[in-house]
Formats: sequence, structure tokens, C-alpha cells
Amino acid sequence: MPELGPCAVCTIPAENRCAGCKTTLYCSKEHQKQDWKTHKFLCKPPLYKEGSSPELGRYLVAARDIEVGQTIITETPIIIGPKQVTPPVCLGCLKPGPKARCQLCKWPLCDEECPGWDTNHAIECAALVRAEKPLTFSDLQKPHAAYEAITLLRLVLMQKKSPKKWKLIQEMEANEKKREPSAEEKKIVQFLLTYVGLSKWGPTWDTSEKTLHRLAGVLQVNALDVRLPHGGEVMALFPTTSLIEHSCIPNIRIVFDPMCRMTVSASKDIKEGEHLQTMYTHALWATFQRREHLFSNKQFWCKCPRCSDPTELGTMFGAMRCVAPDCGGFLLPTAPLEAGADWACTKCVGRLSEKQIADLTGHLGQIVDEALAQPTESSLKDLLEKLNAVTHENHFRQYAVKHSLIQLMAKNVPTKDELDEKQQLCEHLLKVTQTLDPGGARLAVYEAVICYELHNALVGRAQKENDDSLLARAKVLLLRVVYLLRFDEHLPEGQLATVATKKINEIEEKIGKS
Repeated sequence: MPELGPCAVCTIPAENRCAGCKTTLYCSKEHQKQDWKTHKFLCKPPLYKEGSSPELGRYLVAARDIEVGQTIITETPIIIGPKQVTPPVCLGCLKPGPKARCQLCKWPLCDEECPGWDTNHAIECAALVRAEKPLTFSDLQKPHAAYEAITLLRLVLMQKKSPKKWKLIQEMEANEKKREPSAEEKKIVQFLLTYVGLSKWGPTWDTSEKTLHRLAGVLQVNALDVRLPHGGEVMALFPTTSLIEHSCIPNIRIVFDPMCRMTVSASKDIKEGEHLQTMYTHALWATFQRREHLFSNKQFWCKCPRCSDPTELGTMFGAMRCVAPDCGGFLLPTAPLEAGADWACTKCVGRLSEKQIADLTGHLGQIVDEALAQPTESSLKDLLEKLNAVTHENHFRQYAVKHSLIQLMAKNVPTKDELDEKQQLCEHLLKVTQTLDPGGARLAVYEAVICYELHNALVGRAQKENDDSLLARAKVLLLRVVYLLRFDEHLPEGQLATVATKKINEIEEKIGKS
């Protein structure tokens, strides 16, 4: 696969993989032969292989047993660009809030000498220069539909820039028979055809309206969101990782470095023959929300074990309290894999339609969002009492409130009761989090925050009770924080791992002195 990393001999961009391990890269056959005397001792069969089926299409499966934490895939994106909905960004480094302009096409850059100009913006600069009706710089200093067309344009330009990448793009699933182009997508395609002038590029280019819509489908089905160190998100298209199928209980973790290179590692032990699975949607949504989101964006209905279980692995993550007086039961979907199925009480004959559940959940979401905009410990506790009257204690709306609450509790000089309360709440959240995502594949940051706040409660208790065993447990939690955030040093949450490391040293000193 093209341009996935440096040559093992000379480090220049390489396009040829070793046929044995399929991981080591070479720029030429000569360098591959030169390196074989050393590489033959390291060359191992790949950890994964490709499979296919009528239902799933192409997918990846473990070629041998893979241990938790083991790196499975490392690759750089075919293309990277602005997401479908984005504020103004530099087209070179994709940093938000551009202040300068490209001297050639006049589109926004962070600086006239942006380091990302050559690797990113140069791809489309020549095309934008030829635009018949240039947009004004002021137009592009606010959210504009034009940004949404840039990533699609970069795909089109791969036809000549990198025929190998273009071939990979052509092989990717676009769900052409299942998806219906949105009004926004049609607007973007027309923007490229008319404003950029793709309709006049001539017979050597495939720039038909049909092709543009297919490429938009490729992005919708395969592109991944990537958080950048300087803020904001972009979308990127990867050649191999795009084949990894979805599950709401993923077994791999995907992380990105500051250069947007992706690393896929096992979030739990994976046996030979098991499919590699990631998560295309939000882990902290209830089943009916996740499934609807997947159908709307990826054109399939998820049937994974979590979606198939009305209780969501026993967490009751979407369960509502029965409306019948003095019932005490909970409403759960009667058929979680059937869109529109009623919800029924676990104790009485009470029922609500899925639409009623969705409307109530949406209303609660508005209340929660307003409360979390300016949270205080007392306001969140009051909100939890109200939520508990209509939802299960593990409901995802309560989870969001509790996760914010633990970060506000006992910040000054807490009493023993306050520390006990915080500890119980943290342990409650930790159990739910590790049930839904035991390997930290999707909820690593959430779990890290819980572990850190639980450590705070235990340290507070240890000081009051003079109990080193509590400090020892707190240290274990901090080690978990560092482990969970080991890939996030370049992101804001990575600072928590630095703080945790410092706290580990402090605890070791306290234990050593006692």
C-alpha cells in the first residue's frame, strides 16, 4: 500500500511492503534485498488477514492470537481534510482560526509559510486558482460550505497525484445502492462542478457527478474523525483500517499521533479467527440511538451483542422507570433489533412506544446539556434526584451528570462522609464503564478521569484513617490512568497522565516513610 511510512534502509517515503510480514516497508527491491540478512530474523506472518462475506463485505480477521496492547496496524492516511461541518481552518495544517491567505489561490492559511502547505494544500491549490468565481477571504473567515468540498476535491485529485492511492479509493465501499445523497452533499458536488470547474477538466479526468457522489459515499462510509493537537477535528481516510468492521463492543483501539498517523492495537486478547472490530458510533449512547445513527450514516443496522441485549450487557444504560404508580419496574425494548419496537415494563403491563421513549430521552438531554453548561455540585445533585425519578441509576443521561459531578465533589477539605459518597459514586461509574468498554477502546478518557477522582477519594480517606492500604489502591488506579492515556500525550487529556505520574511518586514516598 502506498506511502505508509519510511523505507527500512534509507527512510525515504516507501510504497512496497515485505510480502512476509506485510509491515516493513521498502522504497525499492534493491533495498529490500539489502535488508533481508537482518530482516529475515524479524519477519513474522501478519497479525491479520482480509476476509469477505455477502453481509459484511470485506473485513479483517486475526491471522493468529493477538495479545492485549499489541500493535496490529500502523499507517498514514490516504488523504486528510476538513470534516463535513467545520469552522474556518487552515488548508495547510488544518488549524482552526486561519489568519493569513495562500498567495496563489487566496484561500485561508494559518501563516503564509504554513508547514503543511506542501503536504496538504498544494494538492488542491492549482485547482482553486482556476476557479471562475473566487470566494472572498471574508467569506472563508466564517463557517462555509466550501470547506466541506475540500476533502472531496483531494480525493478527486488522487487520480493523477497518486494512481496507487486512487486504485485503493476505487476499491472502497460507498454503499451506492443503499444511500441517498443528502441536500448538503448535492450542494457540495455542484460547488465542485461549477465553482471549481470540475465539469470542464476534460476527458483525462473522471469528474462526473456520479463519481463525485460515489467519492462522497466513500468518505461517509470509511473516513474517521481525527482530533488534532492544536484543537479541532478533521476527517481522514486510511487504506487498511477502513476494512475494520463495527461492533458496539470493540476489541481494538485506534489512536492517532500528532502527524495523524494511525496505530491500531488490541484492547483485549483476540483469538485467531476473530474479527477485528471498532466502533463507528458513540459508546455513551443508548441502543436505539446508536443503531439509528449507524443506519443514517453507514446504512446498516447493528446486531452486535450489546445491541441485541435489552439491558445493554446488564448495565440498564437506556432503561426508563415505569410510569405506573408504585410499580418499581423499568421499561426496556421488547425487540431491540427491530426499529420502532415498543418498550415494556419488567414488572407490569406498562408500555411506551419507541418514539415516546426517544422524545422523553431527548427532552432529558436538553435539561442535562443546560445543567452541564454551568455545573455546580449542588445543581448536579438536584438534577440527579429528578433524573432518578424517570430513569435507571445507570441511564446514560445520569452517567453524563455523574461523570461531571465527581470532578466537582470534595475539592476543599472534605469530610469522611463526603469522601465515602465520592468513592461510592466513582466505583459505580467505573463498573458501568468497564462493562461497556472493558479494554478502554472507546472510553479510555472517561475511565481515566473516574480512576483519578477515585484515587483522590482514597487518598483523602487514607489521610484521615492513616491506612496505607488505601494509598496502595490509589496507586493502582493512577497506574491505570497512565496506561489508558499512554497514547494521548499530545492531546489536552494527556496532561492528566503527567499529573498521575507525579501523584504516583508522591504516594510511593508516603508509603516508604510509613
